Amino acid sequence: MKLPIRRVMAETHIKRIKKELEELDALEARAKHEPAGQRDETYLLMNYDEQRKKLLKELEKQQKIVDQAAAEKK
Repeated sequence: MKLPIRRVMAETHIKRIKKELEELDALEARAKHEPAGQRDETYLLMNYDEQRKKLLKELEKQQKIVDQAAAEKK
């Protein structure tokens, strides 16, 4: 029995990335509600946007792997 290791790993990565995106959204929302004196809004927005872009790019890459594995299975 051949296990689809690559697909399973990609699905695991997708779950992890989605969880990280949710955590990032929560951190961003919490940061926006902090008192203004305790944060540098420009830095935070850029930092969250960069992290979100990186995670979305990785999510897309992993989704392609899952799609390829599904296509090979057919």
